[in-house]
Amino acid sequence: MDDTHHQTPTGLALPPEIPYPPAPWHANAQLWLGLFQADTPAVMPAGLAPLIGTRARVIALVRYLEGSTLVYDELLIGTPAHAGIRPGVYVEYLYVNSVASLWGGRRLWGLPKELARFTWEGEECFVTDSAGDLLVTLRVNRSHVALPPLPAAVVGIGQLHNSWAFITAPMWARFGRPGLRVIAWSARYPYSMEDRPRFALAAKSARVTFPPPTLVSRS
Repeated sequence: MDDTHHQTPTGLALPPEIPYPPAPWHANAQLWLGLFQADTPAVMPAGLAPLIGTRARVIALVRYLEGSTLVYDELLIGTPAHAGIRPGVYVEYLYVNSVASLWGGRRLWGLPKELARFTWEGEECFVTDSAGDLLVTLRVNRSHVALPPLPAAVVGIGQLHNSWAFITAPMWARFGRPGLRVIAWSARYPYSMEDRPRFALAAKSARVTFPPPTLVSRS
């Protein structure tokens, strides 16, 4: 990624760069993920193609808890995509409330992390940008589950230098009811989102590893 001007795509300044842990990162996490339908097709960078339809979007809300390499909250908005035979979620927007996570994500995995504030009120999470403007309000099911953990993995796609950065994150997770809904959606995004996902899952207790990326040339 080119951070020469230290600005986000919306023109907000990035915080000064600080040290961050090397990969891999390990996390104790709670994750809510949904596959939504937008009202306009995705605009994909050259070299990527939609994986399951041009209007499909992924929203993921994650809490990285005590015992993790870094403790922070995260909101991801992306598009299921593929480069050749490699599938993943192309990360369009990614918000965190940790400066170390922001710079680690940008430098290690080529992810467009921005700084945001996460405010939890019961089962609703309000995400605002560094200027205080509301981005998204989500409602989730926060109840615990006692089911045994199962293996799973998520794959994100960033851009590092002149390569696609595929981040394959294996996990062991206890899955439960997601209850995921979009309550509010900022007009700053170039598309509107339906309020209920077509498919959703929640990892109520997960152990996740984020290794160094696999780099695939964009040319």
